Amino acid sequence: MRSAGGSPERPDAPPRLLLVDDRDDRAARVLAALGAGVALAARARDEREMEAALAAGVDVAVMADAVPGLAAGRALRLVRQRAGEVPCIVVAGAGTGQELAPAMMRAGAADVVRADDLARLPEVVAREVRDARERAGRRVAEAARSGLTDRMAGLMRAAGELAVIAADADGVITELNEGAERMLGRTAADLAGRADLAALHDPGDLAALASERGEPSPLGALLARARAGETDTREWRFRLPGGGEVPVATTVAPVIDAAGLVTGFVEIARDGSARRRREREQEALRRVATEVAAGREPEAVLARVAAEAAAQVGAGAAGVVRFEESAAVAVAAWARRGAPAPAPGEVLPLDGSSA
Repeated sequence: MRSAGGSPERPDAPPRLLLVDDRDDRAARVLAALGAGVALAARARDEREMEAALAAGVDVAVMADAVPGLAAGRALRLVRQRAGEVPCIVVAGAGTGQELAPAMMRAGAADVVRADDLARLPEVVAREVRDARERAGRRVAEAARSGLTDRMAGLMRAAGELAVIAADADGVITELNEGAERMLGRTAADLAGRADLAALHDPGDLAALASERGEPSPLGALLARARAGETDTREWRFRLPGGGEVPVATTVAPVIDAAGLVTGFVEIARDGSARRRREREQEALRRVATEVAAGREPEAVLARVAAEAAAQVGAGAAGVVRFEESAAVAVAAWARRGAPAPAPGEVLPLDGSSA
């Protein structure tokens, strides 16, 4: 946090005091009452010195109600103009405090302390500085959240090929992008505020992770590392409406505010179907290559090719054919028990429904 015009302050540092008072005896009594609870940044006797002190940076201003040439009302307006949220406490004469307080408070004073009751001043200063720092902290956090929201919205729009799912600090889904809607087969209206991140995942996968991490709940297991401020990348299966599933590679990351607190989560997923398909194809090619390397007969190798092709597309039967001028001749075939398949040497016409 940064006070008006100054350098960043430590939250535990004594507040920097601007004392506005032209009388040495009165200023000495104020400083004695405050003791070590403040650090005197400047003492101002007129408007010029006030402006210089405010430009240098202070955390709190204490001012006498009667400084020649600088009425308390004018001094309060000057602080408002130059230093925004710096709290101002007016020290009023013993006989005028009660009458002066309403006008000073309307003019912007945080409090009015009578000169014969300075024992109350340290408590008032501490309270006002604490409140001012908390307000400044909230503004910083709100600005950070606003900036994060803008960045998140941009990310979700840009990441059309990825599923981006945002959740609150409890893991409840708050929004998802179009890529997530396409991947999951569900809309933001179906999920936002209605389901948590664990609801997207295969229950078996989550149960295994919960056991591995010693977490009592699937959602706790899913978010464990993110809650510790880390990112967690692994392969999962997302559940689809109707009981289907899609393999995904996901990263779960925390959303951290300016105070370092985890305020939510984001899960980014990439469809792993194409990669899994490539892996299955490579495995099939390796099995065929093993048949060739073992010196198997061509018919056996081609039968293996037919079986692997059927497995890739989920077919009950497949064949390998040799094309001739007007027909195709079956060279090898594979079929599940009971499924029809062409016999080796069978001629298949290239017209009609068999083409």
